[in-house]
Amino acid sequence: MYRHPLAALALGDHRVPPDQGLPLGGYLSHWSGGLYLDGLDHHVKRVLKVPGYLRYMDDFVLFAERAEALVQARELIADWLGQERGLTLKHPFAEPLDNRLPTVFLGFRISRAGIGPGPKALRRLRRRLRRADDMDPAHLARSLLACRGMWGALGG
Repeated sequence: MYRHPLAALALGDHRVPPDQGLPLGGYLSHWSGGLYLDGLDHHVKRVLKVPGYLRYMDDFVLFAERAEALVQARELIADWLGQERGLTLKHPFAEPLDNRLPTVFLGFRISRAGIGPGPKALRRLRRRLRRADDMDPAHLARSLLACRGMWGALGG
């Protein structure tokens, strides 16, 4: 998107050099991802009419009652991404998962019971708590506040 001729016109001297990409996590990267894949959102919801769809940047998940519907939607999404955006799916043959079982998406454990920290976050928390006696009290307090903030953000 930022290599498009319109980007050259809009950005002028501030354009990203040809041998570089956008920095991950940068504001422009997030904004570009949202803008560039907005058409995918509309296609999935309005044309394919997938019952459940979540996307964060370039990661997305679909929800449907039948696995066959998910496989068909994935194929149609892959076609749309190739034709409209020149993109390919990272895992074009991933098997649909049973939504009665918990899974990890974007580092969070998602289940019918709700959203919680994923396995890596729980390991970090356990490791941090095991070292609590060796920590400076201010550092421990910041760590616990961060964990509390994560749980609060998740509704826990």
